[in-house]
Amino acid sequence: MFVKTALAAVAVGALVMGPAAVGSAAPGTGGAPTVTVGGTLKVAHEGSLGSTFDHEADAGPYEQTLAENGGVVWHFNAMDKDYAITGGTATFANAGSMSVTLDSAKPKFAWAYTPTDDTLLSATFTIEAPEGTASPVVVNLSHTVYQEPTPEPEPLPAKNQFNLTSMCKVDADHGQLRLRNQTSTGYAYELVRYGTGVHSSGTLEPGDHLVQVPWNSSSDTWILTVTVADGTTYSYTKAIGDNELCEQPEPTPEPGDGTEPGDGTETGGSGGGTDNGSGTDTGTDSGTEAPTGGSGAGTGTPAATTRGAIATGGSGAGTESLATTGIPAGLLALGGLIMLVLGVGTVAGSREGHQ
Repeated sequence: MFVKTALAAVAVGALVMGPAAVGSAAPGTGGAPTVTVGGTLKVAHEGSLGSTFDHEADAGPYEQTLAENGGVVWHFNAMDKDYAITGGTATFANAGSMSVTLDSAKPKFAWAYTPTDDTLLSATFTIEAPEGTASPVVVNLSHTVYQEPTPEPEPLPAKNQFNLTSMCKVDADHGQLRLRNQTSTGYAYELVRYGTGVHSSGTLEPGDHLVQVPWNSSSDTWILTVTVADGTTYSYTKAIGDNELCEQPEPTPEPGDGTEPGDGTETGGSGGGTDNGSGTDTGTDSGTEAPTGGSGAGTGTPAATTRGAIATGGSGAGTESLATTGIPAGLLALGGLIMLVLGVGTVAGSREGHQ
């Protein structure tokens, strides 16, 4: 009886404990005994550039991150369905070293993400593999997914970089407003007269801009709206007031036409000499004329005081006083010849009268 009881107990114990365990099983191994081995990146994939490596659309767990920010998703594959990547580190030229992200649905996959285009320098892994698997297991860079990084949005300008100011009155019916943009970028704007509608719109370029607007009363209200980004606007409201008249620019003098006094174009007056027929010229001349004395037969000493004058008198050919200022040499020679002929004729006539 005792023997039967003991044998029964042993049989029950065998059913409870089952066979002896020879190893743990990892996901993807089909429940077979496994060992932990090392994994390393395929040598041919070291130095791969994210933007030029084989591309596919599958971004795994980084699909949303990539869509919002751009960058590169890196996909690693242990290549055997019985392998499960349980950890790893990937090293990049710019991003440095980072832990890989595991894929619970497909244990042989792992992922990494870099925010910009980058170069994969190396990668190491720990892998659960069936017993007898040699270490290290070679892991491939299966593909990358590249998207241009989303540029950082420029900071919005401050509201005080824009302004609306009432400057002055152009006339009884018009005023002048100043629209100011102190940024380096043009922004869309609208200028509205309250209760009337849009007066002008377009792009408000950097700088100050003077705008002439209708003026009905000092309470006329103007509103400037500047759009600095989608959904972001700044508004400025100003009553036009009753300002002083705008300063008018001083007229610019017209260029001279060269005929004003003192420009060197004046001409001298006419000679005013008189001749008393006695051979004495008492005339004076303020210009450049050359009055000629008479051809009288009297005897006397020429006393011409005329500047530039020719005086004749007395008997014979008389005496000449010449000032050649402003008289051409040829004209002087001709005049002298004529005077000589006249003088000779006079002398001859006198001699005949005395004979």
